[in-house]
Amino acid sequence: MTRPSRAGRIATQGRSTAGVAFGVSLSLLFATLTAGAQVADTPDLASARQLVVSGRYGQAEEELRRMLVRVESEHGAESVEAAEVLDLLVEALWRGGKAAGSEAQQFAERAVATKQKLLGDRHPGLAKSLDKLGVLLFVSGRYAEARPPLTRAVAILETAGDSYQTELANTLSHLAPLLQSSGNYSSARPLYERALAIHEKLLGREHMNVGKTLNNLATLLKDMGDYSAAQPLYERALAIVERELGPEHPLVGIGKSNLGELLHRLGDPVAARTLYERAIQIKEKSLGDQHPGLAITLNNLGELLYETGAYERARPLYERALAIQQKALGSDHPEIAFSLSNLARLAFHSGDAGSARAYYERALAIREDSLGPEHPLVADVLVRIATLYHATGDRESALEATLRAERVSREHLRLSARALPERQALSYAAARVSGLDLALSQPAETLVGLDIERIWDALIRSRAVVLDEMVARHRALRTPAGSALASLLDQYQVAIERLANLTVRGPRGASPEAYRKLLRQVRDESEQAEKLLAESSAPFRSQLAAHRVGLDEVLAALPARSALIAYARHGLYPQALAPGGEMVSEPFYSALLFTAGMEHPAIVALGTAREIEDLVRRWREEVIQGLSFPGRAPAAAEAAVRALGGELRDKIWRPLMRQLSSVERVFVVPDGALHLVNFSALPSTNESYLVENGPQPHYLSAERDLVVLAQRTKQRGVPKLLALGGPDYDDVTRFAALRGADERPLATFLQPVARVVSSLNPFRGGSSPCATFRSLTFENLAAAKSEVEEIAQLWRRTLGKASAIQLTGAGATEGAFKKLAVGRTVLHLATHGFFFSGLCEPAANRRENPLLLSGLALAGANHRKEAAADEEDGILTAEEIGALDLATVDWAVLSGCDTGVGEVRAGEGVFGLRRAFRLAGVGTLIMSLWPVEDRAAGQWMEALYDGRLVQGLGTADAVRAAHLAVLHRRRDAGESTHPFYWAAFVAAGDWR
Repeated sequence: MTRPSRAGRIATQGRSTAGVAFGVSLSLLFATLTAGAQVADTPDLASARQLVVSGRYGQAEEELRRMLVRVESEHGAESVEAAEVLDLLVEALWRGGKAAGSEAQQFAERAVATKQKLLGDRHPGLAKSLDKLGVLLFVSGRYAEARPPLTRAVAILETAGDSYQTELANTLSHLAPLLQSSGNYSSARPLYERALAIHEKLLGREHMNVGKTLNNLATLLKDMGDYSAAQPLYERALAIVERELGPEHPLVGIGKSNLGELLHRLGDPVAARTLYERAIQIKEKSLGDQHPGLAITLNNLGELLYETGAYERARPLYERALAIQQKALGSDHPEIAFSLSNLARLAFHSGDAGSARAYYERALAIREDSLGPEHPLVADVLVRIATLYHATGDRESALEATLRAERVSREHLRLSARALPERQALSYAAARVSGLDLALSQPAETLVGLDIERIWDALIRSRAVVLDEMVARHRALRTPAGSALASLLDQYQVAIERLANLTVRGPRGASPEAYRKLLRQVRDESEQAEKLLAESSAPFRSQLAAHRVGLDEVLAALPARSALIAYARHGLYPQALAPGGEMVSEPFYSALLFTAGMEHPAIVALGTAREIEDLVRRWREEVIQGLSFPGRAPAAAEAAVRALGGELRDKIWRPLMRQLSSVERVFVVPDGALHLVNFSALPSTNESYLVENGPQPHYLSAERDLVVLAQRTKQRGVPKLLALGGPDYDDVTRFAALRGADERPLATFLQPVARVVSSLNPFRGGSSPCATFRSLTFENLAAAKSEVEEIAQLWRRTLGKASAIQLTGAGATEGAFKKLAVGRTVLHLATHGFFFSGLCEPAANRRENPLLLSGLALAGANHRKEAAADEEDGILTAEEIGALDLATVDWAVLSGCDTGVGEVRAGEGVFGLRRAFRLAGVGTLIMSLWPVEDRAAGQWMEALYDGRLVQGLGTADAVRAAHLAVLHRRRDAGESTHPFYWAAFVAAGDWR
């Protein structure tokens, strides 16, 4: 429900590329070719190679220089033998911290030229020298120049035959971190995975080549925010290296530094500091005190000391790191920007704003020049410098910098998400630098109307970016293979990938003018491919339109007498600096508000995430459990829930009420924990609730839904209902292993789970929140079957010849639903829903796709263990729902427990059934935010369909009418009006 402060992550961004650039050292240890690819090692060359392997780079350099003179004398300067010596000399030089010198590049280019002349353009021996040249250029910070030789080496080795697979894997392991350092995460990962698969197959799981690839893959995962996946890879890589090379080898120092950085990010400074200090000892002893690899760990330890308040102990580490880098790498290497940013922060803390600004501006210039203006590390510096502007009173410059940072970071996320698995795209979305934290935290009194509009526009464009990309991906998967549309889609994806690669690669190696010209050409190509695809595909046109929606389009689509409230969970930067000059960050909620009568939107600070989320949690617990407290009377339970609801209302609703006096409906875009609140159930005056008076809230997943849903094509023709309910969870007829069995032996393989309520009126959901999926059973729901039958009858009675299909009992199967749901107008599902938070699951399962941890139970679900591999198991997961094409469905009504609940991620919404139906293309989802009783759910649904079909109400009004019908019925009968009974269901999507 919560996420770490983005500001805290901003402080760690300086470590990202450092780990990448020198993590590649591990992969070069075994960059040798098999016998026959070149002249076999002489005893002298083998001895020098062993010096490199053992980490004695200075000795190796001296020996290789003497050897080069001798070999040139015996075989000639332009001989393969001399080129072999040059290859190893180049490696000794860059490993020894001498990559930036012109001599090393001259040696590498000479080796390439010699082998190309003597061996030909396609010889594997040439690939070896190309690989050495590419890595040298990469470590020197010349990323664009490094890519052609590495790419060419891969191309040669891919056609060289099976005997060169290990060499191919090595070179893939060198190209991948180059792409990674350029910000091209989506292209880097498959190269790492391919290299790892080759090494494990040919060399075994404990080989050094496996260790180096694991290290680099872990660095990629760390940079993408997938820390839990990175840690075991780092630990495994370090164990392999330490076992093979001993505890004092420089590669062990690199491994310890990388693992320390990860633990630092994971919030374990004690363990991180131990690893950093040990890494420094190893590097100083093995590499010397002027090696650029040492500077990385010095910076990391300095940052850790800074964050713990030891500012003066951090200063000499930063200064030493900068001096080493400038001497070894030159004044404009990308790595230097990290040291400059750290020194800037230290100067800022010391009250020297002028020096801080100079450091930041130099760091920004280096990154823009070396990486390009659209690289995510440029966004990192922009956010840092924006905090300086903010603190020194230059709010206009601060806002400009932070909004530019957000745009750069968001567009990189959008480009990366197109080629990443959803879980990794979400990890990166959570870890990326965001300018919105600082932008949203500007004091309202310092902002003019246009400033708020710019901030809200950025928020709209940044909300649910990964969801948008997943929707687009699902649509693409439904495109028939081999069709003209599929061909256009392929062309578009190739153009987009080329644009992404060029954007993140930057201009290095080309003049700024040439880079801008090429970027403009590639962007024109992608826009032309986009235009052709849009002309041929209505869904793609709507997708493009959605991506381009900003504040102007949203406010233009706002209906009359309506308001729009958008909540945002963000890092708080207070006006004043904390003691010592540091910008303190704490997660915070704000709301942006606009009504038709306002000239400009307003922004309202609501409170810390800690206090608001605690209120949400306590209020929800009271809603769900208040009625079951032993000895508590219904009146006392309602008083308790109203008291907590009043506190929550005062935090998230009352500060906005002054602007809502003249509106009838409020469109609400929740964020964070507010996704789990039914605003209508908050108390109003006296004994009433907000649903009974005042403007009525209706939920949107994102602000752009106002535009997208208004443009949604309404289905013409006969309305079609699919109503599924009351499945026979104990049905065995679907499973070959149980078919014909007279009994239903649940107890033989499923452990019974404690029920919260009597089976006479069961809940429509799972049982204990700590039940594993294996032990979860589902009780049959008598009222759900009646509910489906009554809704189908009402549908036919009011709509005449309208189609209505019912699936109940043993017929309410997974296969029937998947087949019949496509093409329907309304889906009504009255069955058990389930959601596992993962808190009670083994740690290994907590990284599971959230869409596999929620779903619906259908016929046969209690016998799912007996399902064969090719049989449906009676469990319809959110992942399976998301894969369906439900674009014709206007309403999906989920009449079960917790069907709107799932894993909450700020900025991306709730992961579970609601996200799944959105992916599938449903217009409006009606779902529950807490457990519902079988009978009570049926009563509410009866009122909902009466409002929709009989009274002809729109979605939002029909939901309100259902709330009021049940609430007033209970009040008139003298029964408790506790929100539990009438307010579980909410609607999100199209309000009409």
